[in-house]
Amino acid sequence: MIRRSSPGRTVGIATILALASSWMARGTADEGPGARSHIAIRGLYGGVPTQLLDRGRSLADYGINAVWIGSGALTRERVELLRRQGAKVFAEFNTMHEVSFLKDHPDAAPVGPDGLPCP
Repeated sequence: MIRRSSPGRTVGIATILALASSWMARGTADEGPGARSHIAIRGLYGGVPTQLLDRGRSLADYGINAVWIGSGALTRERVELLRRQGAKVFAEFNTMHEVSFLKDHPDAAPVGPDGLPCP
């Protein structure tokens, strides 16, 4: 059974990822403060982090320059919002866990290292 996250949970996860991304973008004491130039993409998965934007913060404030959005949530407005923030937008298409497809084709489910279908 595949469970979809509620919108609130997805935004919460996205916020956690954004904060983690910001922390990682700061570098270590050996590297000094600031962005690490060898990392080209600093992104988060889970959609538009509206909680950050509603606070008046920008994605750049957290070192984020890319966002992955599930294809079901991809809209022109969201892409335009992220582009105005200077972010690259990547769409994620759920090809391996699509419930309706797997119902008709259970042999197409991804298989884990234990040989059992992955959720």
